[in-house]
Amino acid sequence: MTDTDSRRRRNRFLILWVVGSGLWYALVAILQAAIRPAPGFAVVAPILVGGPLLALAAGLLILRWRR
Repeated sequence: MTDTDSRRRRNRFLILWVVGSGLWYALVAILQAAIRPAPGFAVVAPILVGGPLLALAAGLLILRWRR
C-alpha cells in the first residue's frame, strides 16, 4: 500500500470521527435536556468526552494495525 492510500484512509477516518463526535455531542445534549432534573456536569462529562476519545483511539489503532 502506498503512502498516499494510507494518508487518504487516515483523513477519511478523521472526517468521519469529527462528524460522529458532533453527532455524539448533539445526542448527549438532547438526552440531557430531556432528563429532569438534569444530571450534573461531573456525571455527563466522562460520557461526553469518553465516547469520542475511545472511538478515536480504537480507529487509530485499527488504522495502524492495517498498515
